[in-house]
Amino acid sequence: MDECLTNSTCAEANELQRWCNIQTEMLCGTVEKECMETPLSKKALEVAKRNIKDELLFVGITERMDESVSILEKILPTYLEGVSDVDIVHKNVGEARRIVRQKGNGKEVLSKEAKKVLKDICSLDLELYEYVDKMLTQRVKECM
Repeated sequence: MDECLTNSTCAEANELQRWCNIQTEMLCGTVEKECMETPLSKKALEVAKRNIKDELLFVGITERMDESVSILEKILPTYLEGVSDVDIVHKNVGEARRIVRQKGNGKEVLSKEAKKVLKDICSLDLELYEYVDKMLTQRVKECM
């Protein structure tokens, strides 16, 4: 994994920047020209944020599944009443983080350099995640 992240030719050939920012691409849509550019720009991120804020009823976060489901239950009680009582299995929550932090033979799976590259190429999705996380925190305060 380290080898491809730290090799710009490999990273470009495998479109790591595109795949790493796929949530921004999906939430940006296909209407705005910024959403069709490769690689995506900050403008695409702003369109994605605007779509989340103005066009979507709700966006949750896997790591905050219980809160997300509770809010959905309050937003759509006719359809989701009682769903928060169901035991939801959080099978893959945080799997990527676990892999990055996992130690093998006393070493981190990713080097500091690879982590920095990953953070740089995933910057749009990371910022989008933070935006949604703040929105979810606000919704929890309002709804709970």
